[in-house]
Amino acid sequence: MPNHKLLILRVILEPAIRRRYCCHKKEHVISKGELSIVVKEGQYKRKVYCKECALAMIKISFCRLKELEEKCNTHIC
Repeated sequence: MPNHKLLILRVILEPAIRRRYCCHKKEHVISKGELSIVVKEGQYKRKVYCKECALAMIKISFCRLKELEEKCNTHIC
């Protein structure tokens, strides 16, 4: 039996090696050593988000996944 696919992209939590800017809001600065969320989109493409924006995206994603789960449970598959 094949493995199930993940709906979540490759996401890692890592400290910033140098000063960076959030990909969601350019005015948010990620200082060197500060934890950031890195989303890998392919082999070389990475998007870095500050903690504030990442937490907001996680909450929205969690709500959408719960809605999808509830819709799937109400329909006969």
